[in-house]
Amino acid sequence: GQLERHGIGHPRVGTALHNLGICHLKRGDYASAIRVCSDAVEVRKGALGPKHLDVAVSLSQLGIAHLESGQHKLALIAFREALHIRRKLLGPKHPKIAKILNNVGCSLFELGEMRGAMLAFDETLDIQRSMMKSPDAIVDDVGNGGGSSSA
Repeated sequence: GQLERHGIGHPRVGTALHNLGICHLKRGDYASAIRVCSDAVEVRKGALGPKHLDVAVSLSQLGIAHLESGQHKLALIAFREALHIRRKLLGPKHPKIAKILNNVGCSLFELGEMRGAMLAFDETLDIQRSMMKSPDAIVDDVGNGGGSSSA
């Protein structure tokens, strides 16, 4: 595969690991998803630098795996790191910022930190509303309750 062809430090290896992590996550094998997504983050950081958007994508996926496995503090750490990268590279009002803020809110909600969760969800809604013609429009990716997350 990619590892034999390119070596451990190649971005394609990071992509292959990321995709494998998604497969484990979809199967419900959260321990394997966490392990492989962690590897994808490390390979991508080494190959692309720690502040690359692909690193943020793998961090988000790692956060989702942690969230699904009930490891809410670890999910929050991964989501916040991904949020930091995305804000720097995409700006504060990008749709991907809203998605990761929603995941931060879900993590905080699960940790019982309602004030922080509400702030994250409010910021998510502000971003979504700024992208819409009508502020009262229904947002499909946001506001699905405490357990809905996306990368």
